[in-house]
Amino acid sequence: MTIRISLPAEIEAKLRERAAAEGKDPVALALEAVQEKLGLGKLISGRPDAAERIAAWERFVAGMRGLTEALPSGHRADDTREAIYQGRGE
Repeated sequence: MTIRISLPAEIEAKLRERAAAEGKDPVALALEAVQEKLGLGKLISGRPDAAERIAAWERFVAGMRGLTEALPSGHRADDTREAIYQGRGE
């Protein structure tokens, strides 16, 4: 749904000032304010859509590739119980 709201110049200036200070779009900040007033928290804005979640996952996986490529060939972590508790007196 689209609702148009005419803001007085002083309120618009404050909205733009606050949005710039928070690094947000003024429309997104206004939406957050309405949600807060209605007791909805950040249900709409602030929640990444599917494309943003996929991109974040791909960045994470790409970063992990760099870690495994840096390991010597054939290297495997020793995750046995003995290795985990080594030196703890068990």
